[in-house]
Amino acid sequence: MLGGGASFAAVLDGLGARLDGNAVEYIAHWVTPEVEPRRYDTRFFAARVPDGSRAVYDRREMTDAVWLTPGAALDRHRRGRLPMIFPTIRTLEDLSDFANVEELLVHYRARTITRVQPTIVRTETGVSLRV
Repeated sequence: MLGGGASFAAVLDGLGARLDGNAVEYIAHWVTPEVEPRRYDTRFFAARVPDGSRAVYDRREMTDAVWLTPGAALDRHRRGRLPMIFPTIRTLEDLSDFANVEELLVHYRARTITRVQPTIVRTETGVSLRV
């Protein structure tokens, strides 16, 4: 897919795989502040995966893949073991409120997701992001 040789649908068909749309939920939409020279428009999704699923990655953009709970990911970040940017941190903090993926999916199905675009605020002590 990355090389443009196959569509996502063709890859799924070749694998004999199907997507369960009820297992995936749109949970957040973040856009970089207007003054940021690098522009990102990122959407986050949560999904239910079968027990025993294995995390895999493309080895181009990522250097590792592992399944973590939101709390465990945030803990690794706080200890300096997992770099994260602000939207990821905030999204994981929101996800930490749920006991399991079913609660999370039900909650987000009932919500309308709005775009979050922080603004940069300069203060006497430095710079921060305001949501």
